[in-house]
Amino acid sequence: MKKILGALLAMLVITFLLLGFMQPASSFHIFGYQAYTVLSNSMEPAFQTGDMIIIRKSDPSHIRAGDIITFRQSGRFVTHRVNAVKKEQENIAFQTKGDANNTIDEKLVPASSVIGKKEFHIPYAGYVARFMSSKAGIVIFIILPLILYSVLSIYQRLSPKNKTNSKITGRNYS
Repeated sequence: MKKILGALLAMLVITFLLLGFMQPASSFHIFGYQAYTVLSNSMEPAFQTGDMIIIRKSDPSHIRAGDIITFRQSGRFVTHRVNAVKKEQENIAFQTKGDANNTIDEKLVPASSVIGKKEFHIPYAGYVARFMSSKAGIVIFIILPLILYSVLSIYQRLSPKNKTNSKITGRNYS
């Protein structure tokens, strides 16, 4: 019973971390890493819709052509490959293009808009992240385990087995 309760508690902690980790707009970072769910197929075959990409905050001066970056553009997050790095005096900007797109992106991406550079991706994990942050996912992964943990804990404390053990050993478990 203790193993089950411990597993439920561990699952709750992991779920809370994942939910925070999967909210890019909240600037939630774990050791400089941030997760994003891929919403379009513009980067196929590098990764696909529903995959989760993990990016790491990166100094724009270390970004090179060929790197995949995530940036903020017109109020949304975009992840494309850098085609060219443009430098004007002290300013750096990036020319980007989705791998599946036929043309380069219209606007240059200023260094200030870059969130980070792609480190790796996890196939299909974005679907899981989106479900976990939905109302149904919150109920299934947070509320139900909390209720189950509480019920099991109360049952364990009130069970006749614990009362018998406390009388035999002289220990008080309450």
